[in-house]
Amino acid sequence: MALLKRQEQICRELRAKDNLLYSLRNQVNTLDEKGQSQESTEIGKRGIPDCHDRRDLEMTNQIDETSFKQIIEPLARAIHVEYLAHVKPDLNGRLPPTAVPWDALPEDFRESNRDQARDICQKLWVLNCRIVSKTMGADRAVTAFNDEQIELLAQMEHDRWVEEKQRNGWVAGTPRDNEKRVHPDLIPWDELDEAAKEKDRNAVRRIPKLLGDSGFAIYPMP
Repeated sequence: MALLKRQEQICRELRAKDNLLYSLRNQVNTLDEKGQSQESTEIGKRGIPDCHDRRDLEMTNQIDETSFKQIIEPLARAIHVEYLAHVKPDLNGRLPPTAVPWDALPEDFRESNRDQARDICQKLWVLNCRIVSKTMGADRAVTAFNDEQIELLAQMEHDRWVEEKQRNGWVAGTPRDNEKRVHPDLIPWDELDEAAKEKDRNAVRRIPKLLGDSGFAIYPMP
């Protein structure tokens, strides 16, 4: 519980800093493969870096703004493709209005996918990991999160999504109404039903695959 509370504190501090671009720029880097040993593909329980200590993020070969944008857009599209693959119709057999191809998706929902993509680096930093080229350090690439980490990242994703929606004028309520910007899940994590929580869990479970399909990998920091 102490670890979880510490992680949640870190998440709040990260959001308060509102420095996503800086984080991603400093995490995508090349690695020196000399002396690297084999490790499990699942992250074990590890210490979490102090929010004020960015020495591990001060890497060389930082990507520029253009490269950053090139990463975010494919990730956002991939997130939407995953959503389309798993979205289910309601009790009346109707799919939500967001269940359309990317090119037909309203811009505010596209931006929502981009926000989710931008936040990936923050989630990985909390796990003491960074994003690297898929061709670098492949023997140590993380391909799965454990249950505790999935739960933490799912809560982070829900909190991020609530903040994003509220920032854009959405409010909690039923039934869902995209035109009036009303959504029943704009409530604290602990008040969500299991079906809603599982959506966030599935979203973070897919992070390694999303990055892999875009040419990147998750790499644990030493």
